[in-house]
Amino acid sequence: MPDIQTSSPSPPASVEALGLRGGLFLAALLHAQQQRIPVAPTHAAALQVMDALQAQMLIQVPWPSDRWTIRPDAQDTPIEGLQWAFTWTTHDPTHLLMAVEEQLQDWAGDAEFAVQRRALWDELARWESELFLEQQLLKHRFDARWARDIGFVFASAPGLPIARWRYCCWAAVRQGGVTSILWTGLASMRSAGGKHHVFEEGSKPGSAGLSVH
Repeated sequence: MPDIQTSSPSPPASVEALGLRGGLFLAALLHAQQQRIPVAPTHAAALQVMDALQAQMLIQVPWPSDRWTIRPDAQDTPIEGLQWAFTWTTHDPTHLLMAVEEQLQDWAGDAEFAVQRRALWDELARWESELFLEQQLLKHRFDARWARDIGFVFASAPGLPIARWRYCCWAAVRQGGVTSILWTGLASMRSAGGKHHVFEEGSKPGSAGLSVH
């Protein structure tokens, strides 16, 4: 029987081969390094960006370890402190951001990428909404980690404008906080009971909560 050889994965051969999502994520990382800004709205989102770039073989990360012991070419994202190393050699890193931005501009009005743009927008809108929900939870002395649960309800209202999502997050936390106080007192606002009330209020049909139809 002849040997069956399978081709090993390889990094993109050009900027065009990055794809819309890969190009945007790479631009986000390079912008973060240049301007000392977050890679993504939340730490969890930044991890997803880095993981996607690693999957495309554009960068390396030390995961599952937090950091490399010795890696002279390693960099850290300025805000999140995530360590990474650039491994894509197709372009000179000095001019890469400009090349990626020009490609993203070309794709911006291309009808061929309409579906991808919409899917990417939904992903970014969820991250922005999660950040806003984190801020609201902290403001009302809830656990900010509860904001991760927004993914369970985001799919219930596809295409909802991000401004509406921000309102939904605000209303859900406010109503959930009031309900939590009435039912169990202030102490429960820091407990799982408080989380239950926030998302119970946020998912009531026809309410101003997270599930708005």
